[in-house]
Amino acid sequence: MTNAVCESYNKTLIVINECRLRAISRNKTTLTMLANILRPLNDMFIRFQMLKRANGYKPWLMDYSGDVCRLMRKRYHPVATIILNVIANTTTFNHPCPFVVGATDLMYYQ
Repeated sequence: MTNAVCESYNKTLIVINECRLRAISRNKTTLTMLANILRPLNDMFIRFQMLKRANGYKPWLMDYSGDVCRLMRKRYHPVATIILNVIANTTTFNHPCPFVVGATDLMYYQ
């Protein structure tokens, strides 16, 4: 991974404090995301996109948009299930909706 962008489109619901990639070694990268949930969230959507850099960033391999609450209740999307299983041990983002007020951290080790 060379770039990560974390955005909150509604700053009254969630504030992203930290979103960064850190190189651990030559072939290991850590994505750290720290966000504060300001009000309980009952509906939450996520977009995950992999882009290829060739004359600008172009869509490559995957572009997923989905309902996080539905995905956490029943894991219906195979790629999202794999990603959730990988980050399950390193995150506090591991239960179905509603997400309560407080800090949520998401750490992924590649």
